[in-house]
Amino acid sequence: MKIFLLSIILLLLSLLFVLYYTKSYTPNIVSSVDNSELSTSSLAISQTVSSIEVELEMQSSSSTYSFECKNSELSEFEQNGIQYCRLNVPYFNQVLNSSGVETLDPSGLGRVSYMCTAAASVMIMGYYNRLTYTTTDELREHMYKSLSVDGLKKGNTVKVNGTNIKLCMDGAFALTSYDPLNGKSNCNWNSNVNVYFNYLGYKLFNVSSKFDDIVKEIDKGRPILFAIAPVDQIANKVESHYVVVKGYSVTEGKKILLLNDPDRDLNKLNDQGKCAGLSFPPSLDGENSIFDFNSHKCTQINNFYSIYK
Repeated sequence: MKIFLLSIILLLLSLLFVLYYTKSYTPNIVSSVDNSELSTSSLAISQTVSSIEVELEMQSSSSTYSFECKNSELSEFEQNGIQYCRLNVPYFNQVLNSSGVETLDPSGLGRVSYMCTAAASVMIMGYYNRLTYTTTDELREHMYKSLSVDGLKKGNTVKVNGTNIKLCMDGAFALTSYDPLNGKSNCNWNSNVNVYFNYLGYKLFNVSSKFDDIVKEIDKGRPILFAIAPVDQIANKVESHYVVVKGYSVTEGKKILLLNDPDRDLNKLNDQGKCAGLSFPPSLDGENSIFDFNSHKCTQINNFYSIYK
């Protein structure tokens, strides 16, 4: 298409040159042609050339955003003028319900602000339809309730990978807070990324931190559990956090991952332009937040894990 349009431009430019040459050097031949007609023809050709150039420029610009999602489980998604391929991973916030209201663990044993590993794990299991739910608020309750997974009740002992684990509370957090050093389910912020998935029949595999390797997993329909280190420039510390990678884009040289962050969008800065880590209050804007491989001053990479059977 571009070659065809360029050919038209060259043809029109040639015609314009012929008209000018004929007018300048063969007055007898063109004596019957009015100067105003030549000017009008030249203007029309010039306008046509300009419009074709604009069309070519628009095509060149739009082609930057043109790519196809490689898996039927991926859908196209656009945000801030950038296109993504994303998996339909359900989203919820670890502290807030879908209306933005803070709801706490009813047992009182586990603080939901500590439950990022449980939240990210439950979102992934919700994607695989391993858990029963009709709304994302119901899916969220799997963090601290025994709903479709009957064995995850406080006081029960479950066997995972040959190890007996006595549960400190109901739900996923009883296993994501399992500490293998003392062999106990602690109901604290300790994050175990294996046991909960293993209990539900899934395995966890390390993925390299190369962008292309992460994209390959997403293209296979596998969301990624992403261990990140949010930077808190206010308190001058680096924290630990888990999110879900559900999509990606490659646009204008950028390499961007699309996330489900159960806390908030960690790219947002405070009024002084500093990274606030996890010290900002939770927010529902963690859904479809991004991790830019080329610029991620507020978060550092720890590990990537792919989860499947």
